[in-house]
Amino acid sequence: MPRPRLAGLHRLAAVALPVATALAIAPAAVTAADFAYLTSSQLTQLRALPLPLVLPRTLPAGYRLAHFEAVRDVVKNGLHSAPANEYDLTFRNGAGRELNFRVADSAWGDPAPDTDAYHRPFVVQSPVLGSTTFEPSRNASQWSWLSGYVTVDARNPKARMNVGGSNPADVTAFYRSFERLSK
Repeated sequence: MPRPRLAGLHRLAAVALPVATALAIAPAAVTAADFAYLTSSQLTQLRALPLPLVLPRTLPAGYRLAHFEAVRDVVKNGLHSAPANEYDLTFRNGAGRELNFRVADSAWGDPAPDTDAYHRPFVVQSPVLGSTTFEPSRNASQWSWLSGYVTVDARNPKARMNVGGSNPADVTAFYRSFERLSK
């Protein structure tokens, strides 16, 4: 039996719904306030690295940039100037909580998960980076949650990042806020 044709509003809804859904998941335009925690010099350093550039668009309330490092590995006469091309940013708030992430193309070690009864792993989905599991880890007197290694760009599988922080709610918001920037 042939399929009945949609008429009038039903046909409009069949077209409008997928378009509206696609627009809803499209990233918002970048504004001057986005990435305001970085100076233009820091953005220039990041764009000069041979790595994909992914950054949190905004930070959770109260967090400020506490550490910035961008390192380019230059090979001269077979010797490397650094263990990896990488960038590493750390943010802190007034309560001493911390968020951080690192993107690199090598020099990765394995985090040591610690699954204490009150500190459980959790999964976060990012529209840009996909899904990752944050594992609890005890560092000195503070608990933190660290992601597994996340591939930043499928075209450059060696470029990976990990994300971490001391508060699961802040880590979740932070991970979901990452955006791809053009070089």
